[in-house]
Amino acid sequence: YNGVDLPGIDGATAIPRSELGCKDNDQLILCVGRLSEQKAPLSIIEAFDELRRLDPIGCSRRKLLFHGDGPLRRTLEKQIRNNQLENHVSLLGWRSDVASVMKSATVLVLASKWEGLPNVILEAQAAGLPVVASAVDGCLELIDDGRTGRLFPTGDSRKLAHVLLELLGSHGDSGSAAEQLRTRLANNARLFAAGFSWEKCVEQYDTLLRKLQSSEFDTSSMPDSG
Repeated sequence: YNGVDLPGIDGATAIPRSELGCKDNDQLILCVGRLSEQKAPLSIIEAFDELRRLDPIGCSRRKLLFHGDGPLRRTLEKQIRNNQLENHVSLLGWRSDVASVMKSATVLVLASKWEGLPNVILEAQAAGLPVVASAVDGCLELIDDGRTGRLFPTGDSRKLAHVLLELLGSHGDSGSAAEQLRTRLANNARLFAAGFSWEKCVEQYDTLLRKLQSSEFDTSSMPDSG
């Protein structure tokens, strides 16, 4: 498994929301990754638009932030304009303080069509940020649905919108069961992510290499090549 910089994430401080163009009482939905087909950012905007229809009052204080850049940036800018989401969706570009941005966010969304073992999930979990991810590949190894995060079917923007509403609460009620759910998921995920330190990663590689080094290659059963 990959390792993550747990001490570095622990030491990061939340960036003031004003620096992200948001208010202190806004609910921030954060997406971190390359703006490419793999990460499905257009599907996330569709889900946000659906969330706005499901809960128009709550969405007045919700912001969708994309941290990253890539070939779909202009396409996203066009979709944001077409859906009249300029006051709700921001493209932050690439930043070096992603852990600080995570600590200011309310929830992280990863809608990838495919993944290996996504470090962004581990980083968000270590930062205490609840995660919603598509049910693909490595995401399934990092998220126990309902315990360490939430999963949704790949490409199902409507389902994603409903999961977000569950986590954010109707009308953005910060004192609701939704807030308790986010706290429970974040606490469980933080404990889970603690097992992915770089020290643990190095230890696992060391154990594997020592086992390989100590084992003898048995050639007795191999056919004679002549």
